[in-house]
This record gives sequence, C-alpha cells and structure tokens, in this order.
Amino acid sequence: MKMSIPKFTIAIPFFNEEKIISRKIENTLALDYPKNCFDVLLVDDFSNDNSLEIAKKYCSRFSNVRLVRNKQQKGKVGCVNTALSYARHDLFAITDADVMLKKDILKKAIPHISSDEIGAVCGIQNLVAKSQSHNAFSVEDSYRKFYTKLRLMESRLDSAPVFHGQFMIVKKKLMMKIGTFYDDTDIAIKIRKLGYKVKYISECVFYEESLRSIKDLSSQKERRGTGLILVMLSNRDVLFNPKYGLFGMAIYPFELGIYILQPFLFFILLFGIFIGISYVSLIYGIIYITMMIVLYITTPFLKSAIFGNLALIKSMLNIAFEGKKAAEIYLNCNWPSNRG
Repeated sequence: MKMSIPKFTIAIPFFNEEKIISRKIENTLALDYPKNCFDVLLVDDFSNDNSLEIAKKYCSRFSNVRLVRNKQQKGKVGCVNTALSYARHDLFAITDADVMLKKDILKKAIPHISSDEIGAVCGIQNLVAKSQSHNAFSVEDSYRKFYTKLRLMESRLDSAPVFHGQFMIVKKKLMMKIGTFYDDTDIAIKIRKLGYKVKYISECVFYEESLRSIKDLSSQKERRGTGLILVMLSNRDVLFNPKYGLFGMAIYPFELGIYILQPFLFFILLFGIFIGISYVSLIYGIIYITMMIVLYITTPFLKSAIFGNLALIKSMLNIAFEGKKAAEIYLNCNWPSNRG
C-alpha cells in the first residue's frame, strides 16, 4: 500500500525585501520535496519597494506560488494570521524572507511533525558571517551554539518554550485553536498548553546571515528580549503547573529564571568576585580585572554573555517604565525580522 506524502503550505511573510525576495522564493521552490505536495504562500505586508512586483512574477510562472497582500502594514504576526486564512494544508510552515533553507528540511521534519503528540517543530540556525560582520558573528554564533544545545535538551525532556520563527512548522488546526498570539515563542508555549509537544529538530537546518555590527546586534537582542519576557510573563499560568508535566514544573521556571533573574545574578557574581578579591588585596583585584578584559577580548562566549545579559536588563527596564508601550513597540517594529 502506497503511503501518502504529507502536504505543506509554506508561508513567507515579507516587507520591503526587494534585494532578497527572489533568492528566497528560488530557495523554497528548490526544496527536495514533491512540487505537488507543497505550495508557497507569499504574504506582502504592504511593501513600498519593488518586492510586490517581483513576487507577482513568480506567481505567474509557478502554479504552486500564491500571493496575498495586507491592506495595511500589520507586522509579522499579522502576516501569519493572513496566511492562516489562505493555507490549503494542515501542515503550516512559516519561514522568514531572509533565511535560506537546507534542501531536505521538509523531509527531515516529517517523522517528527507527523507524530500525534507533536504540535510544532522548528529548525536549527546555522549563522553565516559576512566579511563586515565578523565581530557580530563571533558574539552571536557563540550564543546560538550554547542555546541550541539547551533547546535540544529541553525538546528531549518535554518541549522547548523558545522557538526559531525563521523556520517552524505547526499544525494548522492547533493554530486555529490558539487564536490570539504575539510571536513564535508564544505560539510554541500555547501549543504546549493545548497538550502537544513542541520540538527543536537538529536535522532541520536553515542559514541566516549575521548582522553587520555589534550595535545592530545589541538592538536586536534588546527587542527580542523585550518580546520574550513579555511572552513568558503573559503565560505565567504555566509556571510550576503540574498539568504541563516537566515543562511546567522545571523547563518553564528555568527559562523564566534565565530571562529575569540570571542577568542580575551574572553581574552580581562578576562584581562580587572583584569586591571579594580586592578586599583581600588590591593587586589581586587589578589582576582579576585585567583577566576579565583579556577574556572579553579573546573569548566570544564571555562577550556574548555580557551583551546578552545587558540587553535583557534593558528589556526589563523597557517593560518596567514603558509597560504597554513596550509591548506595542515590540509587536509593531519587527521588520526587518532579524536585522535589528
């Protein structure tokens, strides 16, 4: 008996991406998967450059490429909602315009997303450096490698609460049940709240270019940190809730601690060691500071930890002083999605 091949709708939200939208569409159409088993849904968020015209040309050339346009700018979340209403298949993939997918990404996802207990999966980022982005690349790449290992471990234990929205697959029927959501991580958490697992899949690989500068990277981390904290707090009913198993009792509290407590503990530890050593001997304190400066310059992971924790503290201050305004800034200023 011949088994049916799962079918996908692949949504690509975009806004003013005339420089890369052709490359993205070509990359998606070239996926190693039967062409009659996936359709590409381009969602234009009211672009004012040549992106729309480029997208239209692909629609006229390929029968499995469709285009819809928002009547006003709605951000990525609005584009995903638009795509949902046009999706033809229950397997609903979302991918950013500025990431390239490995050719076998859909094939590798099937054994996981086909499971009845799994509601969503996301891919693993491979960061690509540009010549002018070496410093930003080394900082971000170190951070990503560490957190990828963490997310994979969480996936093995139960579910990963923080998702890569650059490429993720969800079951449309679950998305329809979720209703209102804020971003990719909010989708992942709410699907887990519905009783389904959400997983990072190491075989599903996508490629993303590093930002050009440390300044852009800091801005991106602050914006993403603001969103993550807001989403984690809005789903605080998961915290220590036995209804959600190991996810509620251990994984979610751990992640909330990373984003809210860990930044302060990190700097308290750094300065606490300095004060303690300096109390014994000022010379030891000077040696400690010198070692930290050398490690900061030579060790990408330490630099990444400092930048990341500073961004999280700024994010918490944004939320504390701006409140609702911080949420609006996060939700409405997310184009381009990964370039700060």
